Amino acid sequence: MDLDDKTFKLIKNAIQKKDSVYFTTKNVPITFQTRIIAQNKHYFTVFNAVSPEYIKDIMESKNYFLQVSTHRFHCEQIESDGEHILFPIKHASLLKNIRQEQRFSFSEGQKVICEILNPYDMQTILRKPVIDLSASGVSVRNYFESNLFKPGTHLPELKVLIDNEQHISHSGEIIYTRNLMNIKREKSIQVGIRFF
Repeated sequence: MDLDDKTFKLIKNAIQKKDSVYFTTKNVPITFQTRIIAQNKHYFTVFNAVSPEYIKDIMESKNYFLQVSTHRFHCEQIESDGEHILFPIKHASLLKNIRQEQRFSFSEGQKVICEILNPYDMQTILRKPVIDLSASGVSVRNYFESNLFKPGTHLPELKVLIDNEQHISHSGEIIYTRNLMNIKREKSIQVGIRFF
């Protein structure tokens, strides 16, 4: 596949800003939160965030996915330069992504928090770090399994705060959860919430 100008610009911005991208395969129940280090006409060079216990299963897979903002790439084989993952551009296909708005990613060090009113007691305020934000939703980081964060759960009130200043206030619904491992190989759960 050849990258069009819009996609090329998206990748270039992701590299420059060191935005989070997500690498996964169907064989492994973890999504690896990582970043693209470089790009040439043949490959995306992806920082290898895969921990040793998953390497064998990753290499035996036949389907690989790389999500960059609103774009999700798929290929059937990856390579390595001995250190990082080489995701082939020419043999990749671009899959349709249901989330069309631009995503704004935040690192764990940035002060972007989502305050969620617990729908079960309507009193407790939970504060979760924001992973990314778009016009239609937000994804937050949780560090343990919880019945609160199950798909279909309605959240009557949530607020996004940047540097302790409120920027967004909505109700929402949990759409998905997925297991993440970041570049430091720390595990967490990404919770995707759609705004109402």
